[in-house]
Amino acid sequence: MKLLFIILFLVVFSLISNFFYKYNKIFILFSILIVISFYFFLSKNFFHTESFYPGNEIHVYKPCGNYYNLLINSLKEGKLYIADFKNLQSLLPFDASEYKGKIYIYFGLTPLLIFYVPFHLITTIYLTDKLLVLLLSSLFFILSLLILKIFIHQLKFKLKPFIIILSIFLIGVCNYLPFLVIRGAIYEVCILTAMICLILSTIILYYLSNNDRHKHLFIILLGLLLALCVGARPQYILFIPVFYITLIYIERIKETDNAISITELSILFFMPCIIYGIIIATYNYLRFDSFIEFGWSYQLNEFNQHHYFKGINNILVSLKYNLFQIPQIGTETIFSLVKSEYHTGGKEYVTGIIYSFPLLLNFIFIYPFLKHIAKNKNIFICILLLLILAITNFTVTSLISGIITRYVFEYLSIFVLISLLIFYWLLNKQEKTNLQLILTILFVVIFIFSMYINISLLFCKENSIFFNKFCGTNYSNIVNFLF
Repeated sequence: MKLLFIILFLVVFSLISNFFYKYNKIFILFSILIVISFYFFLSKNFFHTESFYPGNEIHVYKPCGNYYNLLINSLKEGKLYIADFKNLQSLLPFDASEYKGKIYIYFGLTPLLIFYVPFHLITTIYLTDKLLVLLLSSLFFILSLLILKIFIHQLKFKLKPFIIILSIFLIGVCNYLPFLVIRGAIYEVCILTAMICLILSTIILYYLSNNDRHKHLFIILLGLLLALCVGARPQYILFIPVFYITLIYIERIKETDNAISITELSILFFMPCIIYGIIIATYNYLRFDSFIEFGWSYQLNEFNQHHYFKGINNILVSLKYNLFQIPQIGTETIFSLVKSEYHTGGKEYVTGIIYSFPLLLNFIFIYPFLKHIAKNKNIFICILLLLILAITNFTVTSLISGIITRYVFEYLSIFVLISLLIFYWLLNKQEKTNLQLILTILFVVIFIFSMYINISLLFCKENSIFFNKFCGTNYSNIVNFLF
């Protein structure tokens, strides 16, 4: 029950902060530091802890650890396949591709070009997946708070400091981001890279909707970020036309003398997409003799996702498991969760996101919420865009994969932000009624439950079996401490 007392401490801490309103910024900063410290604790102490700090040696580990560094060494020799025979065996059969007798890393090119290669060129040592995932997770967390702050300010929501502080912890802990931090391998690097680019793209789009200063530069940057997304997660190519159409719409509704033509906008937007697209296509062709083949078809995994594509029915099944799967109380730890069985390729222990973050039930008010904010066209467009991104990610992952926590993060992280905004709107709507107090109490209760179940998910018996395999006694010690 120590876990419950820890969470209650956070609630008391946030309530106390309400009495020190003049120091609320200090309390908010302190809350952010607590979350980032929690990320550091997870990354540093679990799952191949020996591979946390960069070094002169490459430590490849299963599954999918530090593969990009092997590719760096191959590039030094002018090769695109893995030529490091010392570590080659470590790749099989975990997420590598074999084509014409050579082994390739099929993960996206973007993280290699913007993180691993520059780091190695500058320092001559090898960046580790775990450290990079920690840094990217912290950045994503900060950017999520930034975009929430923008929306709160523009929608003129009046919130008590302790509501903001509790929201910080909900955003930091209850969107499955800790699952990425605690594991920290190549998949997590690619997903976080793509999601950060998406969040930055949304912020830039909002900037362009309000400001014409350096417009051309920001349009180019927007196109570049979306292109980088594709280089990390190929299916994110779906978002390029979504942002393009949104950008055109924003430019048309401005009704200012600074509006640019669709032709000019299109050239600026698609120029970086085409340039980077050519780089990716060439990279693919040199490896697999196809411009559009990323290596997915030649996976060496025991579960080849392209063999288990089952069609539209998976979306409906995903609604059942990803949204409504009920947590079951275990005897040894607090939550012993059922294992998802509907997909061959993904069988991780999770719970339906309705139970891991009950505030998602706020989505029953999504239509009146959108109707209310429609008068602020810029915010309305951005929130609608985020909704489209989240629903698209949910749909795509439902079609090609099972219930995997890192994939859930790709849409849950956005749903968490929007559900908080809906709650703030409901809270402000009842500003002069007793219902506001009831909503506030309900929010505190939901916070306690959400924090409790999300941390329990990290350390439940079934997940600890996986992490214990790679972490020794650390995982057992923390489970014993918390429960």
